[in-house]
Amino acid sequence: MQDLLDARFDRLQTYDHLGRIKEAKTGLEARGGTVPASERGTQLPYRQSYEFNAFNNLKQRNNGENKFKMFKNITRTFEHKI
Repeated sequence: MQDLLDARFDRLQTYDHLGRIKEAKTGLEARGGTVPASERGTQLPYRQSYEFNAFNNLKQRNNGENKFKMFKNITRTFEHKI
């Protein structure tokens, strides 16, 4: 999806073979580019990745570098007991 007013908010979501979200990217990364490390704080509104287990449960969610400092590089791991 393209934001016509601010390209930093262009969005790209990728999905795995079962239709589960795999990654969410914005800005230059959403358009296939690479953001230099020195500009990640201002040019990446958000970046997230997701991992699921064999039972379709969310196993891990990672918030990558982004401009919202309080959410920077947080990884959540989920454990499902049977």
